[in-house]
Amino acid sequence: MFILIVSVAINLFILYYAYKKITLKMESPQEKNLSEINSLMVEFNKLTKNNVDLIEEKIDELGKAIRIADEKLNRMREQINDIPLNEASIVKNLKEVSRDLVTLNEMKNRTQDKYKSIKQYLKKNKNPSQIAELLGISRGEVDLYINLIKENKVK
Repeated sequence: MFILIVSVAINLFILYYAYKKITLKMESPQEKNLSEINSLMVEFNKLTKNNVDLIEEKIDELGKAIRIADEKLNRMREQINDIPLNEASIVKNLKEVSRDLVTLNEMKNRTQDKYKSIKQYLKKNKNPSQIAELLGISRGEVDLYINLIKENKVK
């Protein structure tokens, strides 16, 4: 009889142990979802912390860049203030710029006249070699202008 009670007790213990093991392995769907949500929240918090750290680093870098730019700007302002304004040099520079503008306008006018002549010769059915010879310019320049006309870049 004692053996019977001991064997029943052992069997009950084994059944209880197996039941506990099975119930631990079998979580309810709600418990599973909560567990997944918790692990996702932990991962999300880690990612958020990393992103915040990166943003703070970038803010620090931008702050340093702004300070450096301000320092350079202040140095440039000081250098500009140190430049003596000499009226004679300003007048001289203005005259040079004025001469350069006149020269550029003359070149523009000559080029426009040349291109008008090329256009007129083309209307008279002259070929590029003939036009180049008549105007005393290279065949390449005539070809260039013809290509610009075809691409509607010159009127």
